[in-house]
Amino acid sequence: MTRSSFPRLRRTVGLATVVLSMVFASSAVFAGSTSAQTIGIVPPANPSANCVPDIDSDVGLVDYCRALEGVGPLELPSNYDALTVPEQMLVVIDLERVNRGEPPIVGLDASLDGYAQQGAKNDTDPAFPPGSFGGGIEAWGPASTVGADSLWMYDDGYRSPNVDCTTPGGFGCWGHRGNILINILDATETLVGGAGYASTGEGPSYAFLMLYGYETSDLVFTWTSELPYFSTPPTTEPLPPPTVTGISPTWGSVVGGTTVTVSGVDVAGVTAVEFGTTPATEVALLNELGRVNN
Repeated sequence: MTRSSFPRLRRTVGLATVVLSMVFASSAVFAGSTSAQTIGIVPPANPSANCVPDIDSDVGLVDYCRALEGVGPLELPSNYDALTVPEQMLVVIDLERVNRGEPPIVGLDASLDGYAQQGAKNDTDPAFPPGSFGGGIEAWGPASTVGADSLWMYDDGYRSPNVDCTTPGGFGCWGHRGNILINILDATETLVGGAGYASTGEGPSYAFLMLYGYETSDLVFTWTSELPYFSTPPTTEPLPPPTVTGISPTWGSVVGGTTVTVSGVDVAGVTAVEFGTTPATEVALLNELGRVNN
């Protein structure tokens, strides 16, 4: 039997107090240290399943789901409520990109707004101009732009009969999220957006498209024009270092196979636990209610 101290945690992405349950292959004395890394992976990894907490506020819901990925709260500009819905869409989508280390969509193009508006009216993903490349998304029903963002980014497949993101490995999921976080391979290219909003028989409809390599001279709203309205410039969100607050049991067999529960703060998203140099196996992340954080 070997006595243990706090483990070292490593993660790629990371809410409040959570619990890790794992089995370590063989016991060893391990040092009490933690490490974290900054988000900025392009493209960021998709969640393993939908994030659908029972939270009434759209901003609170998005903040909860962002925290599970190690991204800070949604910091909206001071003039956000005065913006049109299409302008709000650009701001929120760019925050999702910039906070993950990706370049922003530079602005809304008037002609692309027309394509997006048609998509919103028809409750369909917007069409592209001929010869264009990029992504298009649409959502109906949310009461706010942030509510649409929560569906696209954290609850994908919410109305498609052929898409299932509610369980790990669901078929065809995260297409909307993939378009929002579209990866620009050519650093010389920029993303240009178009946004539309309409009230239809299905309820409020939000549509957005983002194209790369699209030539425009008619930007009607830009990301840079919004930057003065942020209290601090939007940037990549750093991950707070995980802190271990408890471990049970504190002893384990030298042959391994002992299940260990580690409690801590800011450990959501931890993907590995090491006992010294010995990695734990079967790591499972639980929240304070004992449910797996997907």
